[in-house]
Amino acid sequence: SSGINAEWPLRPGDGVPVPTVEWFKDGVKVGDGSRLLVEKLPDVGSEVYQCQASNCMNRITRSTTIQIEPEPTEEPTEFDDLTAEAPRSTCRVSGRNNVATYDGNNYQFQGACDYVAAMDCSKASWFVYNRFSTCGDSDEASCLATVTIIASGTIIEVMRGWLVNVGGKKVHVIYRINESISLDNGFELFFDGSWLTVNKDLEEGKKLVIQYDGLNAVLIQSPVDTSTCGLCGNNNNDPEDDFKQRRGGVAGSAVDFAESWKIDRRGRCKPTEEIQPLTDLCTDEELEAAKSKCDGAINQEMFENCPTVEKAHFQSQCVREECGGTVTRDLPPLCSVVNTLSRQCSKVSWLNVEDDNIPVMNEEAANWQPTVECASADDARPVIIDQGCPQELEWSF
Repeated sequence: SSGINAEWPLRPGDGVPVPTVEWFKDGVKVGDGSRLLVEKLPDVGSEVYQCQASNCMNRITRSTTIQIEPEPTEEPTEFDDLTAEAPRSTCRVSGRNNVATYDGNNYQFQGACDYVAAMDCSKASWFVYNRFSTCGDSDEASCLATVTIIASGTIIEVMRGWLVNVGGKKVHVIYRINESISLDNGFELFFDGSWLTVNKDLEEGKKLVIQYDGLNAVLIQSPVDTSTCGLCGNNNNDPEDDFKQRRGGVAGSAVDFAESWKIDRRGRCKPTEEIQPLTDLCTDEELEAAKSKCDGAINQEMFENCPTVEKAHFQSQCVREECGGTVTRDLPPLCSVVNTLSRQCSKVSWLNVEDDNIPVMNEEAANWQPTVECASADDARPVIIDQGCPQELEWSF
């Protein structure tokens, strides 16, 4: 160690006759003079030194303590906590049956029914189902209504308004904001007041992570090395073969692909259809107004650093939602789209660069509400809760 200088407050020559200055530590003399070089300090802790000035007239002793503090460390962030996690791919299902696959394809379809959103296609160890119901200003459109996760013998159903059903029993996450709720078989729930996250521990430290906005958007994150199937595609980093159908072969259209993953054992659902053209939803003037409004909301500076998000997909979705309307007029469609963009951008995701998966996130994107005319999370929450079944109603099975 280069040591540290500790100086006695008297200068040589102060006092008559001139005093002799000596330094002691633990009763042992360690130096002379008004300046002491202390070497070999401990990494953390304190040491006490005595300085004694004396002449023939008097003797004065004073003590000084050298305190060694540990090096300051930065406060841990969410990003720090997640960098050690196994990388995951992200699929998004939102709004009017808009799907962004694990491998980056974006497509839409019309269908009010149950569909396999994603599943482990190699071991069948987990499944995620989506139920879509009619929404908007007519019965011609459908939106996400329910997310069901099945793994390790546990079934978790999450409905609009963040109503959670675990094996026929309600879990009231809306009353337990920012509280981790542990369930059986490695499941954990966490509701931050705006999004509900369902974590499922898988083998070898991997996780399945589902994030639901309580209304019409879900982010499904599964391990990058898991072969998947369903609406979210096959998760092989090749967008060309995303549309693999349930019974084999690659579908030639989004409608045929989605239809192959529909679950309708009793034949009650209408066939999966093409989405309506924008000209059926908006006049020319309304369309231009929607484009201008969405462009200002999506292309904000806070969303510039979002490498795993294709903003053009969000912009086109925003225009369609604004033209067609979504679940409730109390929450403008634009707000739901920007909320989903903010979530995907501000939470950790992994960017594949030359077969290396790099965790990225942009925490600034979380503060989107003040920049657009949308309700705060606290104001939006009761409106979203009202879109689902009553939280306190007793269920009978």
